[in-house]
Parts: sequence; C-alpha cells; structure tokens
Amino acid sequence: MTSNNKHLLTYLNFISKDFYLDTYTGSKILSHIKKLDKFIVAIIYLYIYLLSFLSRCFFFKSFSLLENHRISFLVKILFVFNFFIKKVDQVIFTIINLHIYADEELPRVTLKKDKNLDSNSNYSKFIIIGSGPSGAVTASELAKHHSGDILILEKGSFFDIPNSKHPGDEFSKKWYRGGVNSTYFPEMIAYSSGSCFGGGSEVNSGLFHEPDKNFLDEWKREYQTDGLDEESIKEYCDKVNSLTSHKQNIDTKFSNSFVEGAEKGNQKYSELKKFYNQYSGKKNSMSKTLLQDFLKYGGKVELNTEALNIEYKDNQWFVKTKQDGELKYFSCKYLFLCSGSIFTNNLLLKSHISRQKRKTISKFTFHPMIKMIGSYKEDIQALNEDVIAHQNMEFWPKFIIGNASSSIQFLLSSFHNETVIKNFIENNWKKMKIFHATFSLGSGKIINLPFTKEPTLLYFLKRSDKNIINKAAMELFNFIKNTGTDFVIPIIKKNPKLIKTSEKDFNLNNMQSFNNFQLSSVHILGGVTMGEKPECVVDSYGRVKDYEGLYVNDSSLINTKLLKNPQGTIMVIAYRNIDNFLNKA
Repeated sequence: MTSNNKHLLTYLNFISKDFYLDTYTGSKILSHIKKLDKFIVAIIYLYIYLLSFLSRCFFFKSFSLLENHRISFLVKILFVFNFFIKKVDQVIFTIINLHIYADEELPRVTLKKDKNLDSNSNYSKFIIIGSGPSGAVTASELAKHHSGDILILEKGSFFDIPNSKHPGDEFSKKWYRGGVNSTYFPEMIAYSSGSCFGGGSEVNSGLFHEPDKNFLDEWKREYQTDGLDEESIKEYCDKVNSLTSHKQNIDTKFSNSFVEGAEKGNQKYSELKKFYNQYSGKKNSMSKTLLQDFLKYGGKVELNTEALNIEYKDNQWFVKTKQDGELKYFSCKYLFLCSGSIFTNNLLLKSHISRQKRKTISKFTFHPMIKMIGSYKEDIQALNEDVIAHQNMEFWPKFIIGNASSSIQFLLSSFHNETVIKNFIENNWKKMKIFHATFSLGSGKIINLPFTKEPTLLYFLKRSDKNIINKAAMELFNFIKNTGTDFVIPIIKKNPKLIKTSEKDFNLNNMQSFNNFQLSSVHILGGVTMGEKPECVVDSYGRVKDYEGLYVNDSSLINTKLLKNPQGTIMVIAYRNIDNFLNKA
C-alpha cells in the first residue's frame, strides 16, 4: 500500500470512530473512493497530502501514526478550507457506512461466447452503445430478426444482483463513478445512475409507471411527433407490463402506515407494480430478462468498453472506444445510442454530430427531490430492505411523495457532524423511514472542460421552482406526521433538528429556505428532441436527422415533463422505435 493510501486509511478510521476498519474493508473503501469523480478524488488526496505535511511539521512523524486527537488538531488548523473539508468528510462517511452496514459481495458474472461467432471481427451490422433498459429492448428485438449480427458495447462490467438493498459493493461496482456525483453550479444536486451490464435496471427500485395520455399529448404537441398516442403504444405497454407484478409488494407495517397517512389526509395514493417476477419474486432486471434473450439469439457483448467518439465514413459508422485501458475501434452499418441522457448527449457533442443543434443536445433535466426522516414508536424496518411500492399522488403533477432507501447507512449519511441526531439514529434506526418529495423542475446544461473526459454538469432552478419546493416541504412534513410518527428529521444542510410531531403550531421556518435543502436525483432525462419539428434532433422514431444509420433510443428522447419513474416509459418508447425500424427495414 502506498504512503498516500496508508494516510487515507488512517483518516478513514478517524472518520469512522466507532468502527475499526480492518485491512480488507479499508481496501474496499479505498477502491470505491478511487472510482469517484476525478475532481472529488483530487480534492480528497490533496487534503490528505496537506494533513500529512502538517503532521511532519507539528509532530515530526508520519500522519499514519497519529492519534485521533492530533488529527483533530490538524483539521482545525485548516479551518479556512472548512467548506471542502465538510464535503470530503461527508463523502467518506457515506462510503464507510455503505460498506460497514451492507457488506454483501457481488460476484462477477462471465459471459459465455458463442464459438461460432468471429470474435476477431470488429464489424457488426448493428452496434448498440449501452445495455440499460432502452439498449436491452433495442438489442433483444433486433436479435430476433438478425441473429449473430448485433454487438452491444457496455462501459461497465457484469455483476450479479445482490440479495440486500444497495450494498457498498454494488455502489463501487455497478454505479457510475461509485454513486457519488453532483452538479457544481449554480445548484448542487447529488445524482446517480447505473454503469454496468443491464444499466439502471440493475440498481433502481424497479417501480413501473405507464406513460399517460396527458404526457403523450403534450409530447406530440410540443415536437409534432407522429404515431405517439395511447392506442399506438398499447402493444408496447403490454410488453413492458409483462415484466412487472405486485408479487414483491409485501404488506408491511410501514406500507400500512403510509396508506393510513394518505387516508387520514384524504389524499390520493397508488400502489405501483415493480419489475419483479410474479412467480419467483426475483427482480426482473435487464440482465435477467431481455439481455438473456439477446444472448440466446447469438448477440455479442463487449464489456468494460467505453465509447469515446463516433464518426461516419465510407458508408459505415466507426466507434472509437477504450476497452480495459486500451483504444479499440468497432464499425457497423447501423448505430444505436442507448447510453442514457447526458451520456448519449455528451457522445453526440464530442463527436460533433448535429452541431447546429448543439444547444439543444447539451440540455437535460433531473427529478430533484427533498427528503425527511420519520421515526415511529415501534420497529418498522429490517436492515437493507427494499422500498415500498406506494406513492402519495395527491399533489401530482407538482410533486410525488414516496419512500426512499432507509437502512441505517442511508439514515446516517447526512449527519456526520450532528452528534445528537447521529446517536438518535444509531439507537432507533429500526423505527425510522426516509420519505421523499420528488419534482420535475429546472434544467441542466452539459459542458466539456478542456482535458476532461467526463461531462461537467450545471443545473438551474427558477425562483418559481424554489417556491414550489419550499411549499412542498410543509406538505411532506404533514403527510409524514399523519403516518403516525413521533419525530420528523428534515434532511437539510444546516441546523437539522429532531422535530416532535406532537408540538402544536410548529413551523418549518428554519428549513423553509430553498438553499438549506440537500437536493438529489436518480432520474436523468432529455436533450435529444424527437419529432418532425425542424429544430428536433431526431425524427419521430429516433433517427438522427441528416445522418444515415444513426439512431437514438433512450432516456435522452424524453424532453416533456414526466413526473413519474421513467423506466417503463423509456422501454415503451424504445419498443415503439425499434419496431418501426424493423418494419421499414
């Protein structure tokens, strides 16, 4: 282990305090940290370097040999960097807890290659970049008609689905940049997405919403999109619906409390289907369903292969990739971009495709959310259990209230420096659940800084957006109170408090300032407008205008407000578009 890693491991133990990290757990956490955003990693190691330098200056010994009280002294000396130190400590604290409280190992899955296929050829008639829900739909449908002539390029690896909810190994191995990402300006919004074989379907909660009539009508009106109505997409909705069920939705104390809270307030609620097998109760992720069909039809897959650039020449598409650290080129007649919003957008931008529509392609949207914790009299959860399928729909389309992952590691993650709340959570976590209010607000912009490979994201919220979020906080608080909680803890940046729900006339003035909320998002949409309007990037079925054989078929196509879990809609649109392609072909 290098001296820098030894010093960082020392700091990890300083942050964890209550837990001693053995060499094995420490090495897993170090490996996880190295997968984060390069900017975050650089700040962490610079901070550790400064602490190491000060250790030599003040104590004449290596930082790795210091006691905790001396490390605290050095941290205080660097008070001018308090903003960055708090951010570093929160990231490290979160990652430590992910691995301590959910230590399930994820085994790597090896794909079997068909011996009859020419593994040395880098040409395939069809190439699909990305293997998430949209890529899996595209690949499996093509494979039924063009067996053995389709290649998936996937940036991530293939690991099995865990039995527990979001173990640390999953974040390290299956999430984009270790699951810790943020926009930097003007709003700081934490976001995450899958980066593995099967994409987001491997790591999300699998809640299923069908696209509704209002959403489809608005999309058609806004972009003049042909063939986009309830009747024309019904067969594709049925296909997606066949992968879902209510089987996994177990009646728990908490789901009953959630329903009682809605009924007490006379509020509308729904119980969603989830992407789970109705017979086995196992998750119907893409690696377990459509991608298995793709492989049976002779589909080819290149894992750990990141698309860097695409170029059209000599009537072929050429894809420049980095595979296991080395450059590799692939070519095809038809190229389908299914990497998801921001990733597909960024590939188009870096490849100078549709340059005149660059301003549109550089846009995207999040589903920002705020969160609060509810604490009950009795135990209401077990370690690492899944979210419930109920949602409060009373305030839709302004916002939706639901349940987020609530095991102890997620409860603690925002309260590293809040001793009273941290101790309360450690003693009562089985009685606690996290609630979210989720919005479809704001807009983002992708920028590419010099000498950087990954996109840098900005996010903007208008004053009216912030007012909606502030008002929603009170509705979220009242709903949580109606579910029977004793305490509510708003997840905010400054001065979080344990709020006793029996207090009369309590107001949220201490948190009803937009800037105090910790915003996060797990849904990323938009940037590639689809329709017949001249300014649209692709036509009504995903073909990039003015280019032969180039298609987009993923979440970047959704540019109309969609305040619902988007996986079902993404898959329905993907089925519709690839069916149109096959019929024309």
